Amino acid sequence: MKTKKIKVKAIIEKASDGGYGIYLPDVPGYVGIGYSEEDAKKDLREAIDLVVEDCRERGIPDDINGGAVEFDYRYDLSGFLKRFDIFNVSALAKTIGINSGLMRQYKAGKTHISEARKQQIETRIHTLADELSKVKF
Repeated sequence: MKTKKIKVKAIIEKASDGGYGIYLPDVPGYVGIGYSEEDAKKDLREAIDLVVEDCRERGIPDDINGGAVEFDYRYDLSGFLKRFDIFNVSALAKTIGINSGLMRQYKAGKTHISEARKQQIETRIHTLADELSKVKF
């Protein structure tokens, strides 16, 4: 019988070496790293597969549903701004209505961002995406 996949939140962030890191906030200890976002996703999957295989060999349960997981990828702000580097951080901050210096600190991962602020930024980016989708040339 095939195990039903569970959905696991996976946060994509800018790594300190300039690449990408992915972690699972609800399942600590699993990470993926890579120079590209795709490399980090592949590394995360390989890490999970290795743990599941090791647990099977040792006859102990794993904590990740036998590897039957589907990732709900989300970005932290530093990962988003790295992935979508078309955005000028100062102009984006102005559009969203926050201080550009603060936005640069968020981008660098130097300042904690509250849930309310994350929601404000996400909502405004979605509004901007809706506006952009209506542009015609």
